[in-house]
Amino acid sequence: MIDGGGGGGGRSNYYNFSNQPSNNKETYSHVRKKPNLFTHARKELSQDAFIAWFIEWADPKYRNTNSQLPVAAESFLKKLISLQSKKMPDQIHSVEVHKQWHKVDVMVKVNDSHIIIIEDKVDTVEHSNQLEHYREMAEKEFKESGRELVCVYLKRDRTCSKNLDINEAKNKGFEFFGRSDFLEVLNEHDVQNDIYGDFRDRLKELDTLEGKFKTEKIGCWSWHAWKGFYQEIEEQNEKQKLGLVNWWKRVNHHTGVLGLAMGGRGLKPEISISLLIEQEHGNLCFKVEAPNQKVPKDVSEHYHKWLMSEAEAKPDLKLKRPKPFRSGVATTIAVVPRQHWLGEDDKKMVDIKPVLERLCEYNSWLGEIIKKAPDFNESV
Repeated sequence: MIDGGGGGGGRSNYYNFSNQPSNNKETYSHVRKKPNLFTHARKELSQDAFIAWFIEWADPKYRNTNSQLPVAAESFLKKLISLQSKKMPDQIHSVEVHKQWHKVDVMVKVNDSHIIIIEDKVDTVEHSNQLEHYREMAEKEFKESGRELVCVYLKRDRTCSKNLDINEAKNKGFEFFGRSDFLEVLNEHDVQNDIYGDFRDRLKELDTLEGKFKTEKIGCWSWHAWKGFYQEIEEQNEKQKLGLVNWWKRVNHHTGVLGLAMGGRGLKPEISISLLIEQEHGNLCFKVEAPNQKVPKDVSEHYHKWLMSEAEAKPDLKLKRPKPFRSGVATTIAVVPRQHWLGEDDKKMVDIKPVLERLCEYNSWLGEIIKKAPDFNESV
């Protein structure tokens, strides 16, 4: 199933892809007062470097060099320690920072009391059981040291619903630390330093870009605006208990995906029918999925015909046959063009409430008809 959650299929087929769409290049002249280093240094290694540089300022030997950075850095360091440790050091006596320690992005030794390992992600997600491997390696390495281990999963960019990140981190012995957490620390301190200021401003800039879905015409939404839209639906879903599911970024695609419903039955128990929004075209897609195998074309056609026949009683749903009709692990069997569920390209989304109502309508309709979905051998 395409549930994106803790059980079942999860996100195993939907892992990371870090590049942005070529037709969604960022433009900043209208939001920036000066050049920003971190719009050019966007990669994970650049963020690793900032984190290592920033934490180093917590070492007492630098306190006479700058009056502001050591205070901010110590605040950041203690915030990270507090994520998992109940034993906060009264004072920072020594800080030792290592990058790419056994492939861990950043490892920090604090006094003789704590070890912090930080897995840092920029617009991507954990893979290959990295978190479990790094935690187990650090536990083994420092077992006899008497130091307390703190494991931090730091993500600047949202690539999925927040609960997926938090659960993934916790299940592997890490604590999640996101962009809003980072900004909270950086905004607490009035540090006059270009590197510090550029990094903080870049995080704020990403927030601004993700909020553009509220002010820009739908047809002009960028990759960031779509991510902001997904996050707004996620927030409203949690507040209103709408029964929608999760969104996440798919492997080998530039698109984000927002999953709305899942389940069903078909030729085999593992075949499911799902409802997704795909950012690339903004269509609402009905999909048939068979985990880890390609859905046969005749099965896809079977469920397409069944779905379209059910939709005949509700022409206002505006279901259409996808073009082209391709078979795959998750095959789109019907689409609702975005102007019908979201709005016309030249219009702004003034109010998210009717959009949520439409999504819930499709979600409920699918939930009802899926109860009577025919087996493959039944006539449609």
